[in-house]
This record gives sequence, structure tokens and C-alpha cells, in this order.
Amino acid sequence: MVAAGLYSNVRLLSSLLLTMSDNNPELFSPVQKYQLLVYHADSLFHDKEYRNAESKYKIALQQKKAL
Repeated sequence: MVAAGLYSNVRLLSSLLLTMSDNNPELFSPVQKYQLLVYHADSLFHDKEYRNAESKYKIALQQKKAL
């Protein structure tokens, strides 16, 4: 979806998956959760939601540091 430029769809799907991950932490590995956060932040950035994107990028960096 990212390659096709469907950023709003990526945003919706990644938001859903992040919510599922919050409810069940064992659903994704830490690396998968990091990648999901980056995809979500990228989609927010491309949809011109810069403040939300910055927040998600910060969370992704914290996740990466934890790896």
C-alpha cells in the first residue's frame, strides 16, 4: 500500500494494528511493532499531519532504542 501511495489506508490499518498490539503485547515482535510505528508515522507525514507524525516518530525511536 505504501508503494502505491495509499497513505490514508496505511494510516487506518496501522492504527488498527497498533491498537490491537496495545491490547495484546505478544501479538507483534518488538521489531514488527517498530516497523509498524514507522509506517504509521510516514503515513501521517504524507497526509500532512506533521505534529502527529512527529509524535509517532518519537515513539518509534524509543522502541528502536529498546531493541
